[in-house]
Amino acid sequence: RSARLGLSNVYAQLGKLDKAEAQLRILLEVNPDDSLALNNLGYQLADSGKRLDEAEKLLRRAIAIEKSTAKEAEEEDVSSSTLDS
Repeated sequence: RSARLGLSNVYAQLGKLDKAEAQLRILLEVNPDDSLALNNLGYQLADSGKRLDEAEKLLRRAIAIEKSTAKEAEEEDVSSSTLDS
């Protein structure tokens, strides 16, 4: 995962946005709920002015996943502190 994210960033910095996008899409094929890949692809599309509707959907999905993950972590913390009491 980190290798593909890094490669995607390098491609983006070199202006090879199609290759950067391809790396992120590979990550999303493996894990469609990868919030970082969703976020990076969404911003890449938005920044380039391409497929803005898709960019918005990707970014909204990334935010929803992050909120859900944060809520689950919070609930887990509450549960473990309740058990410790």
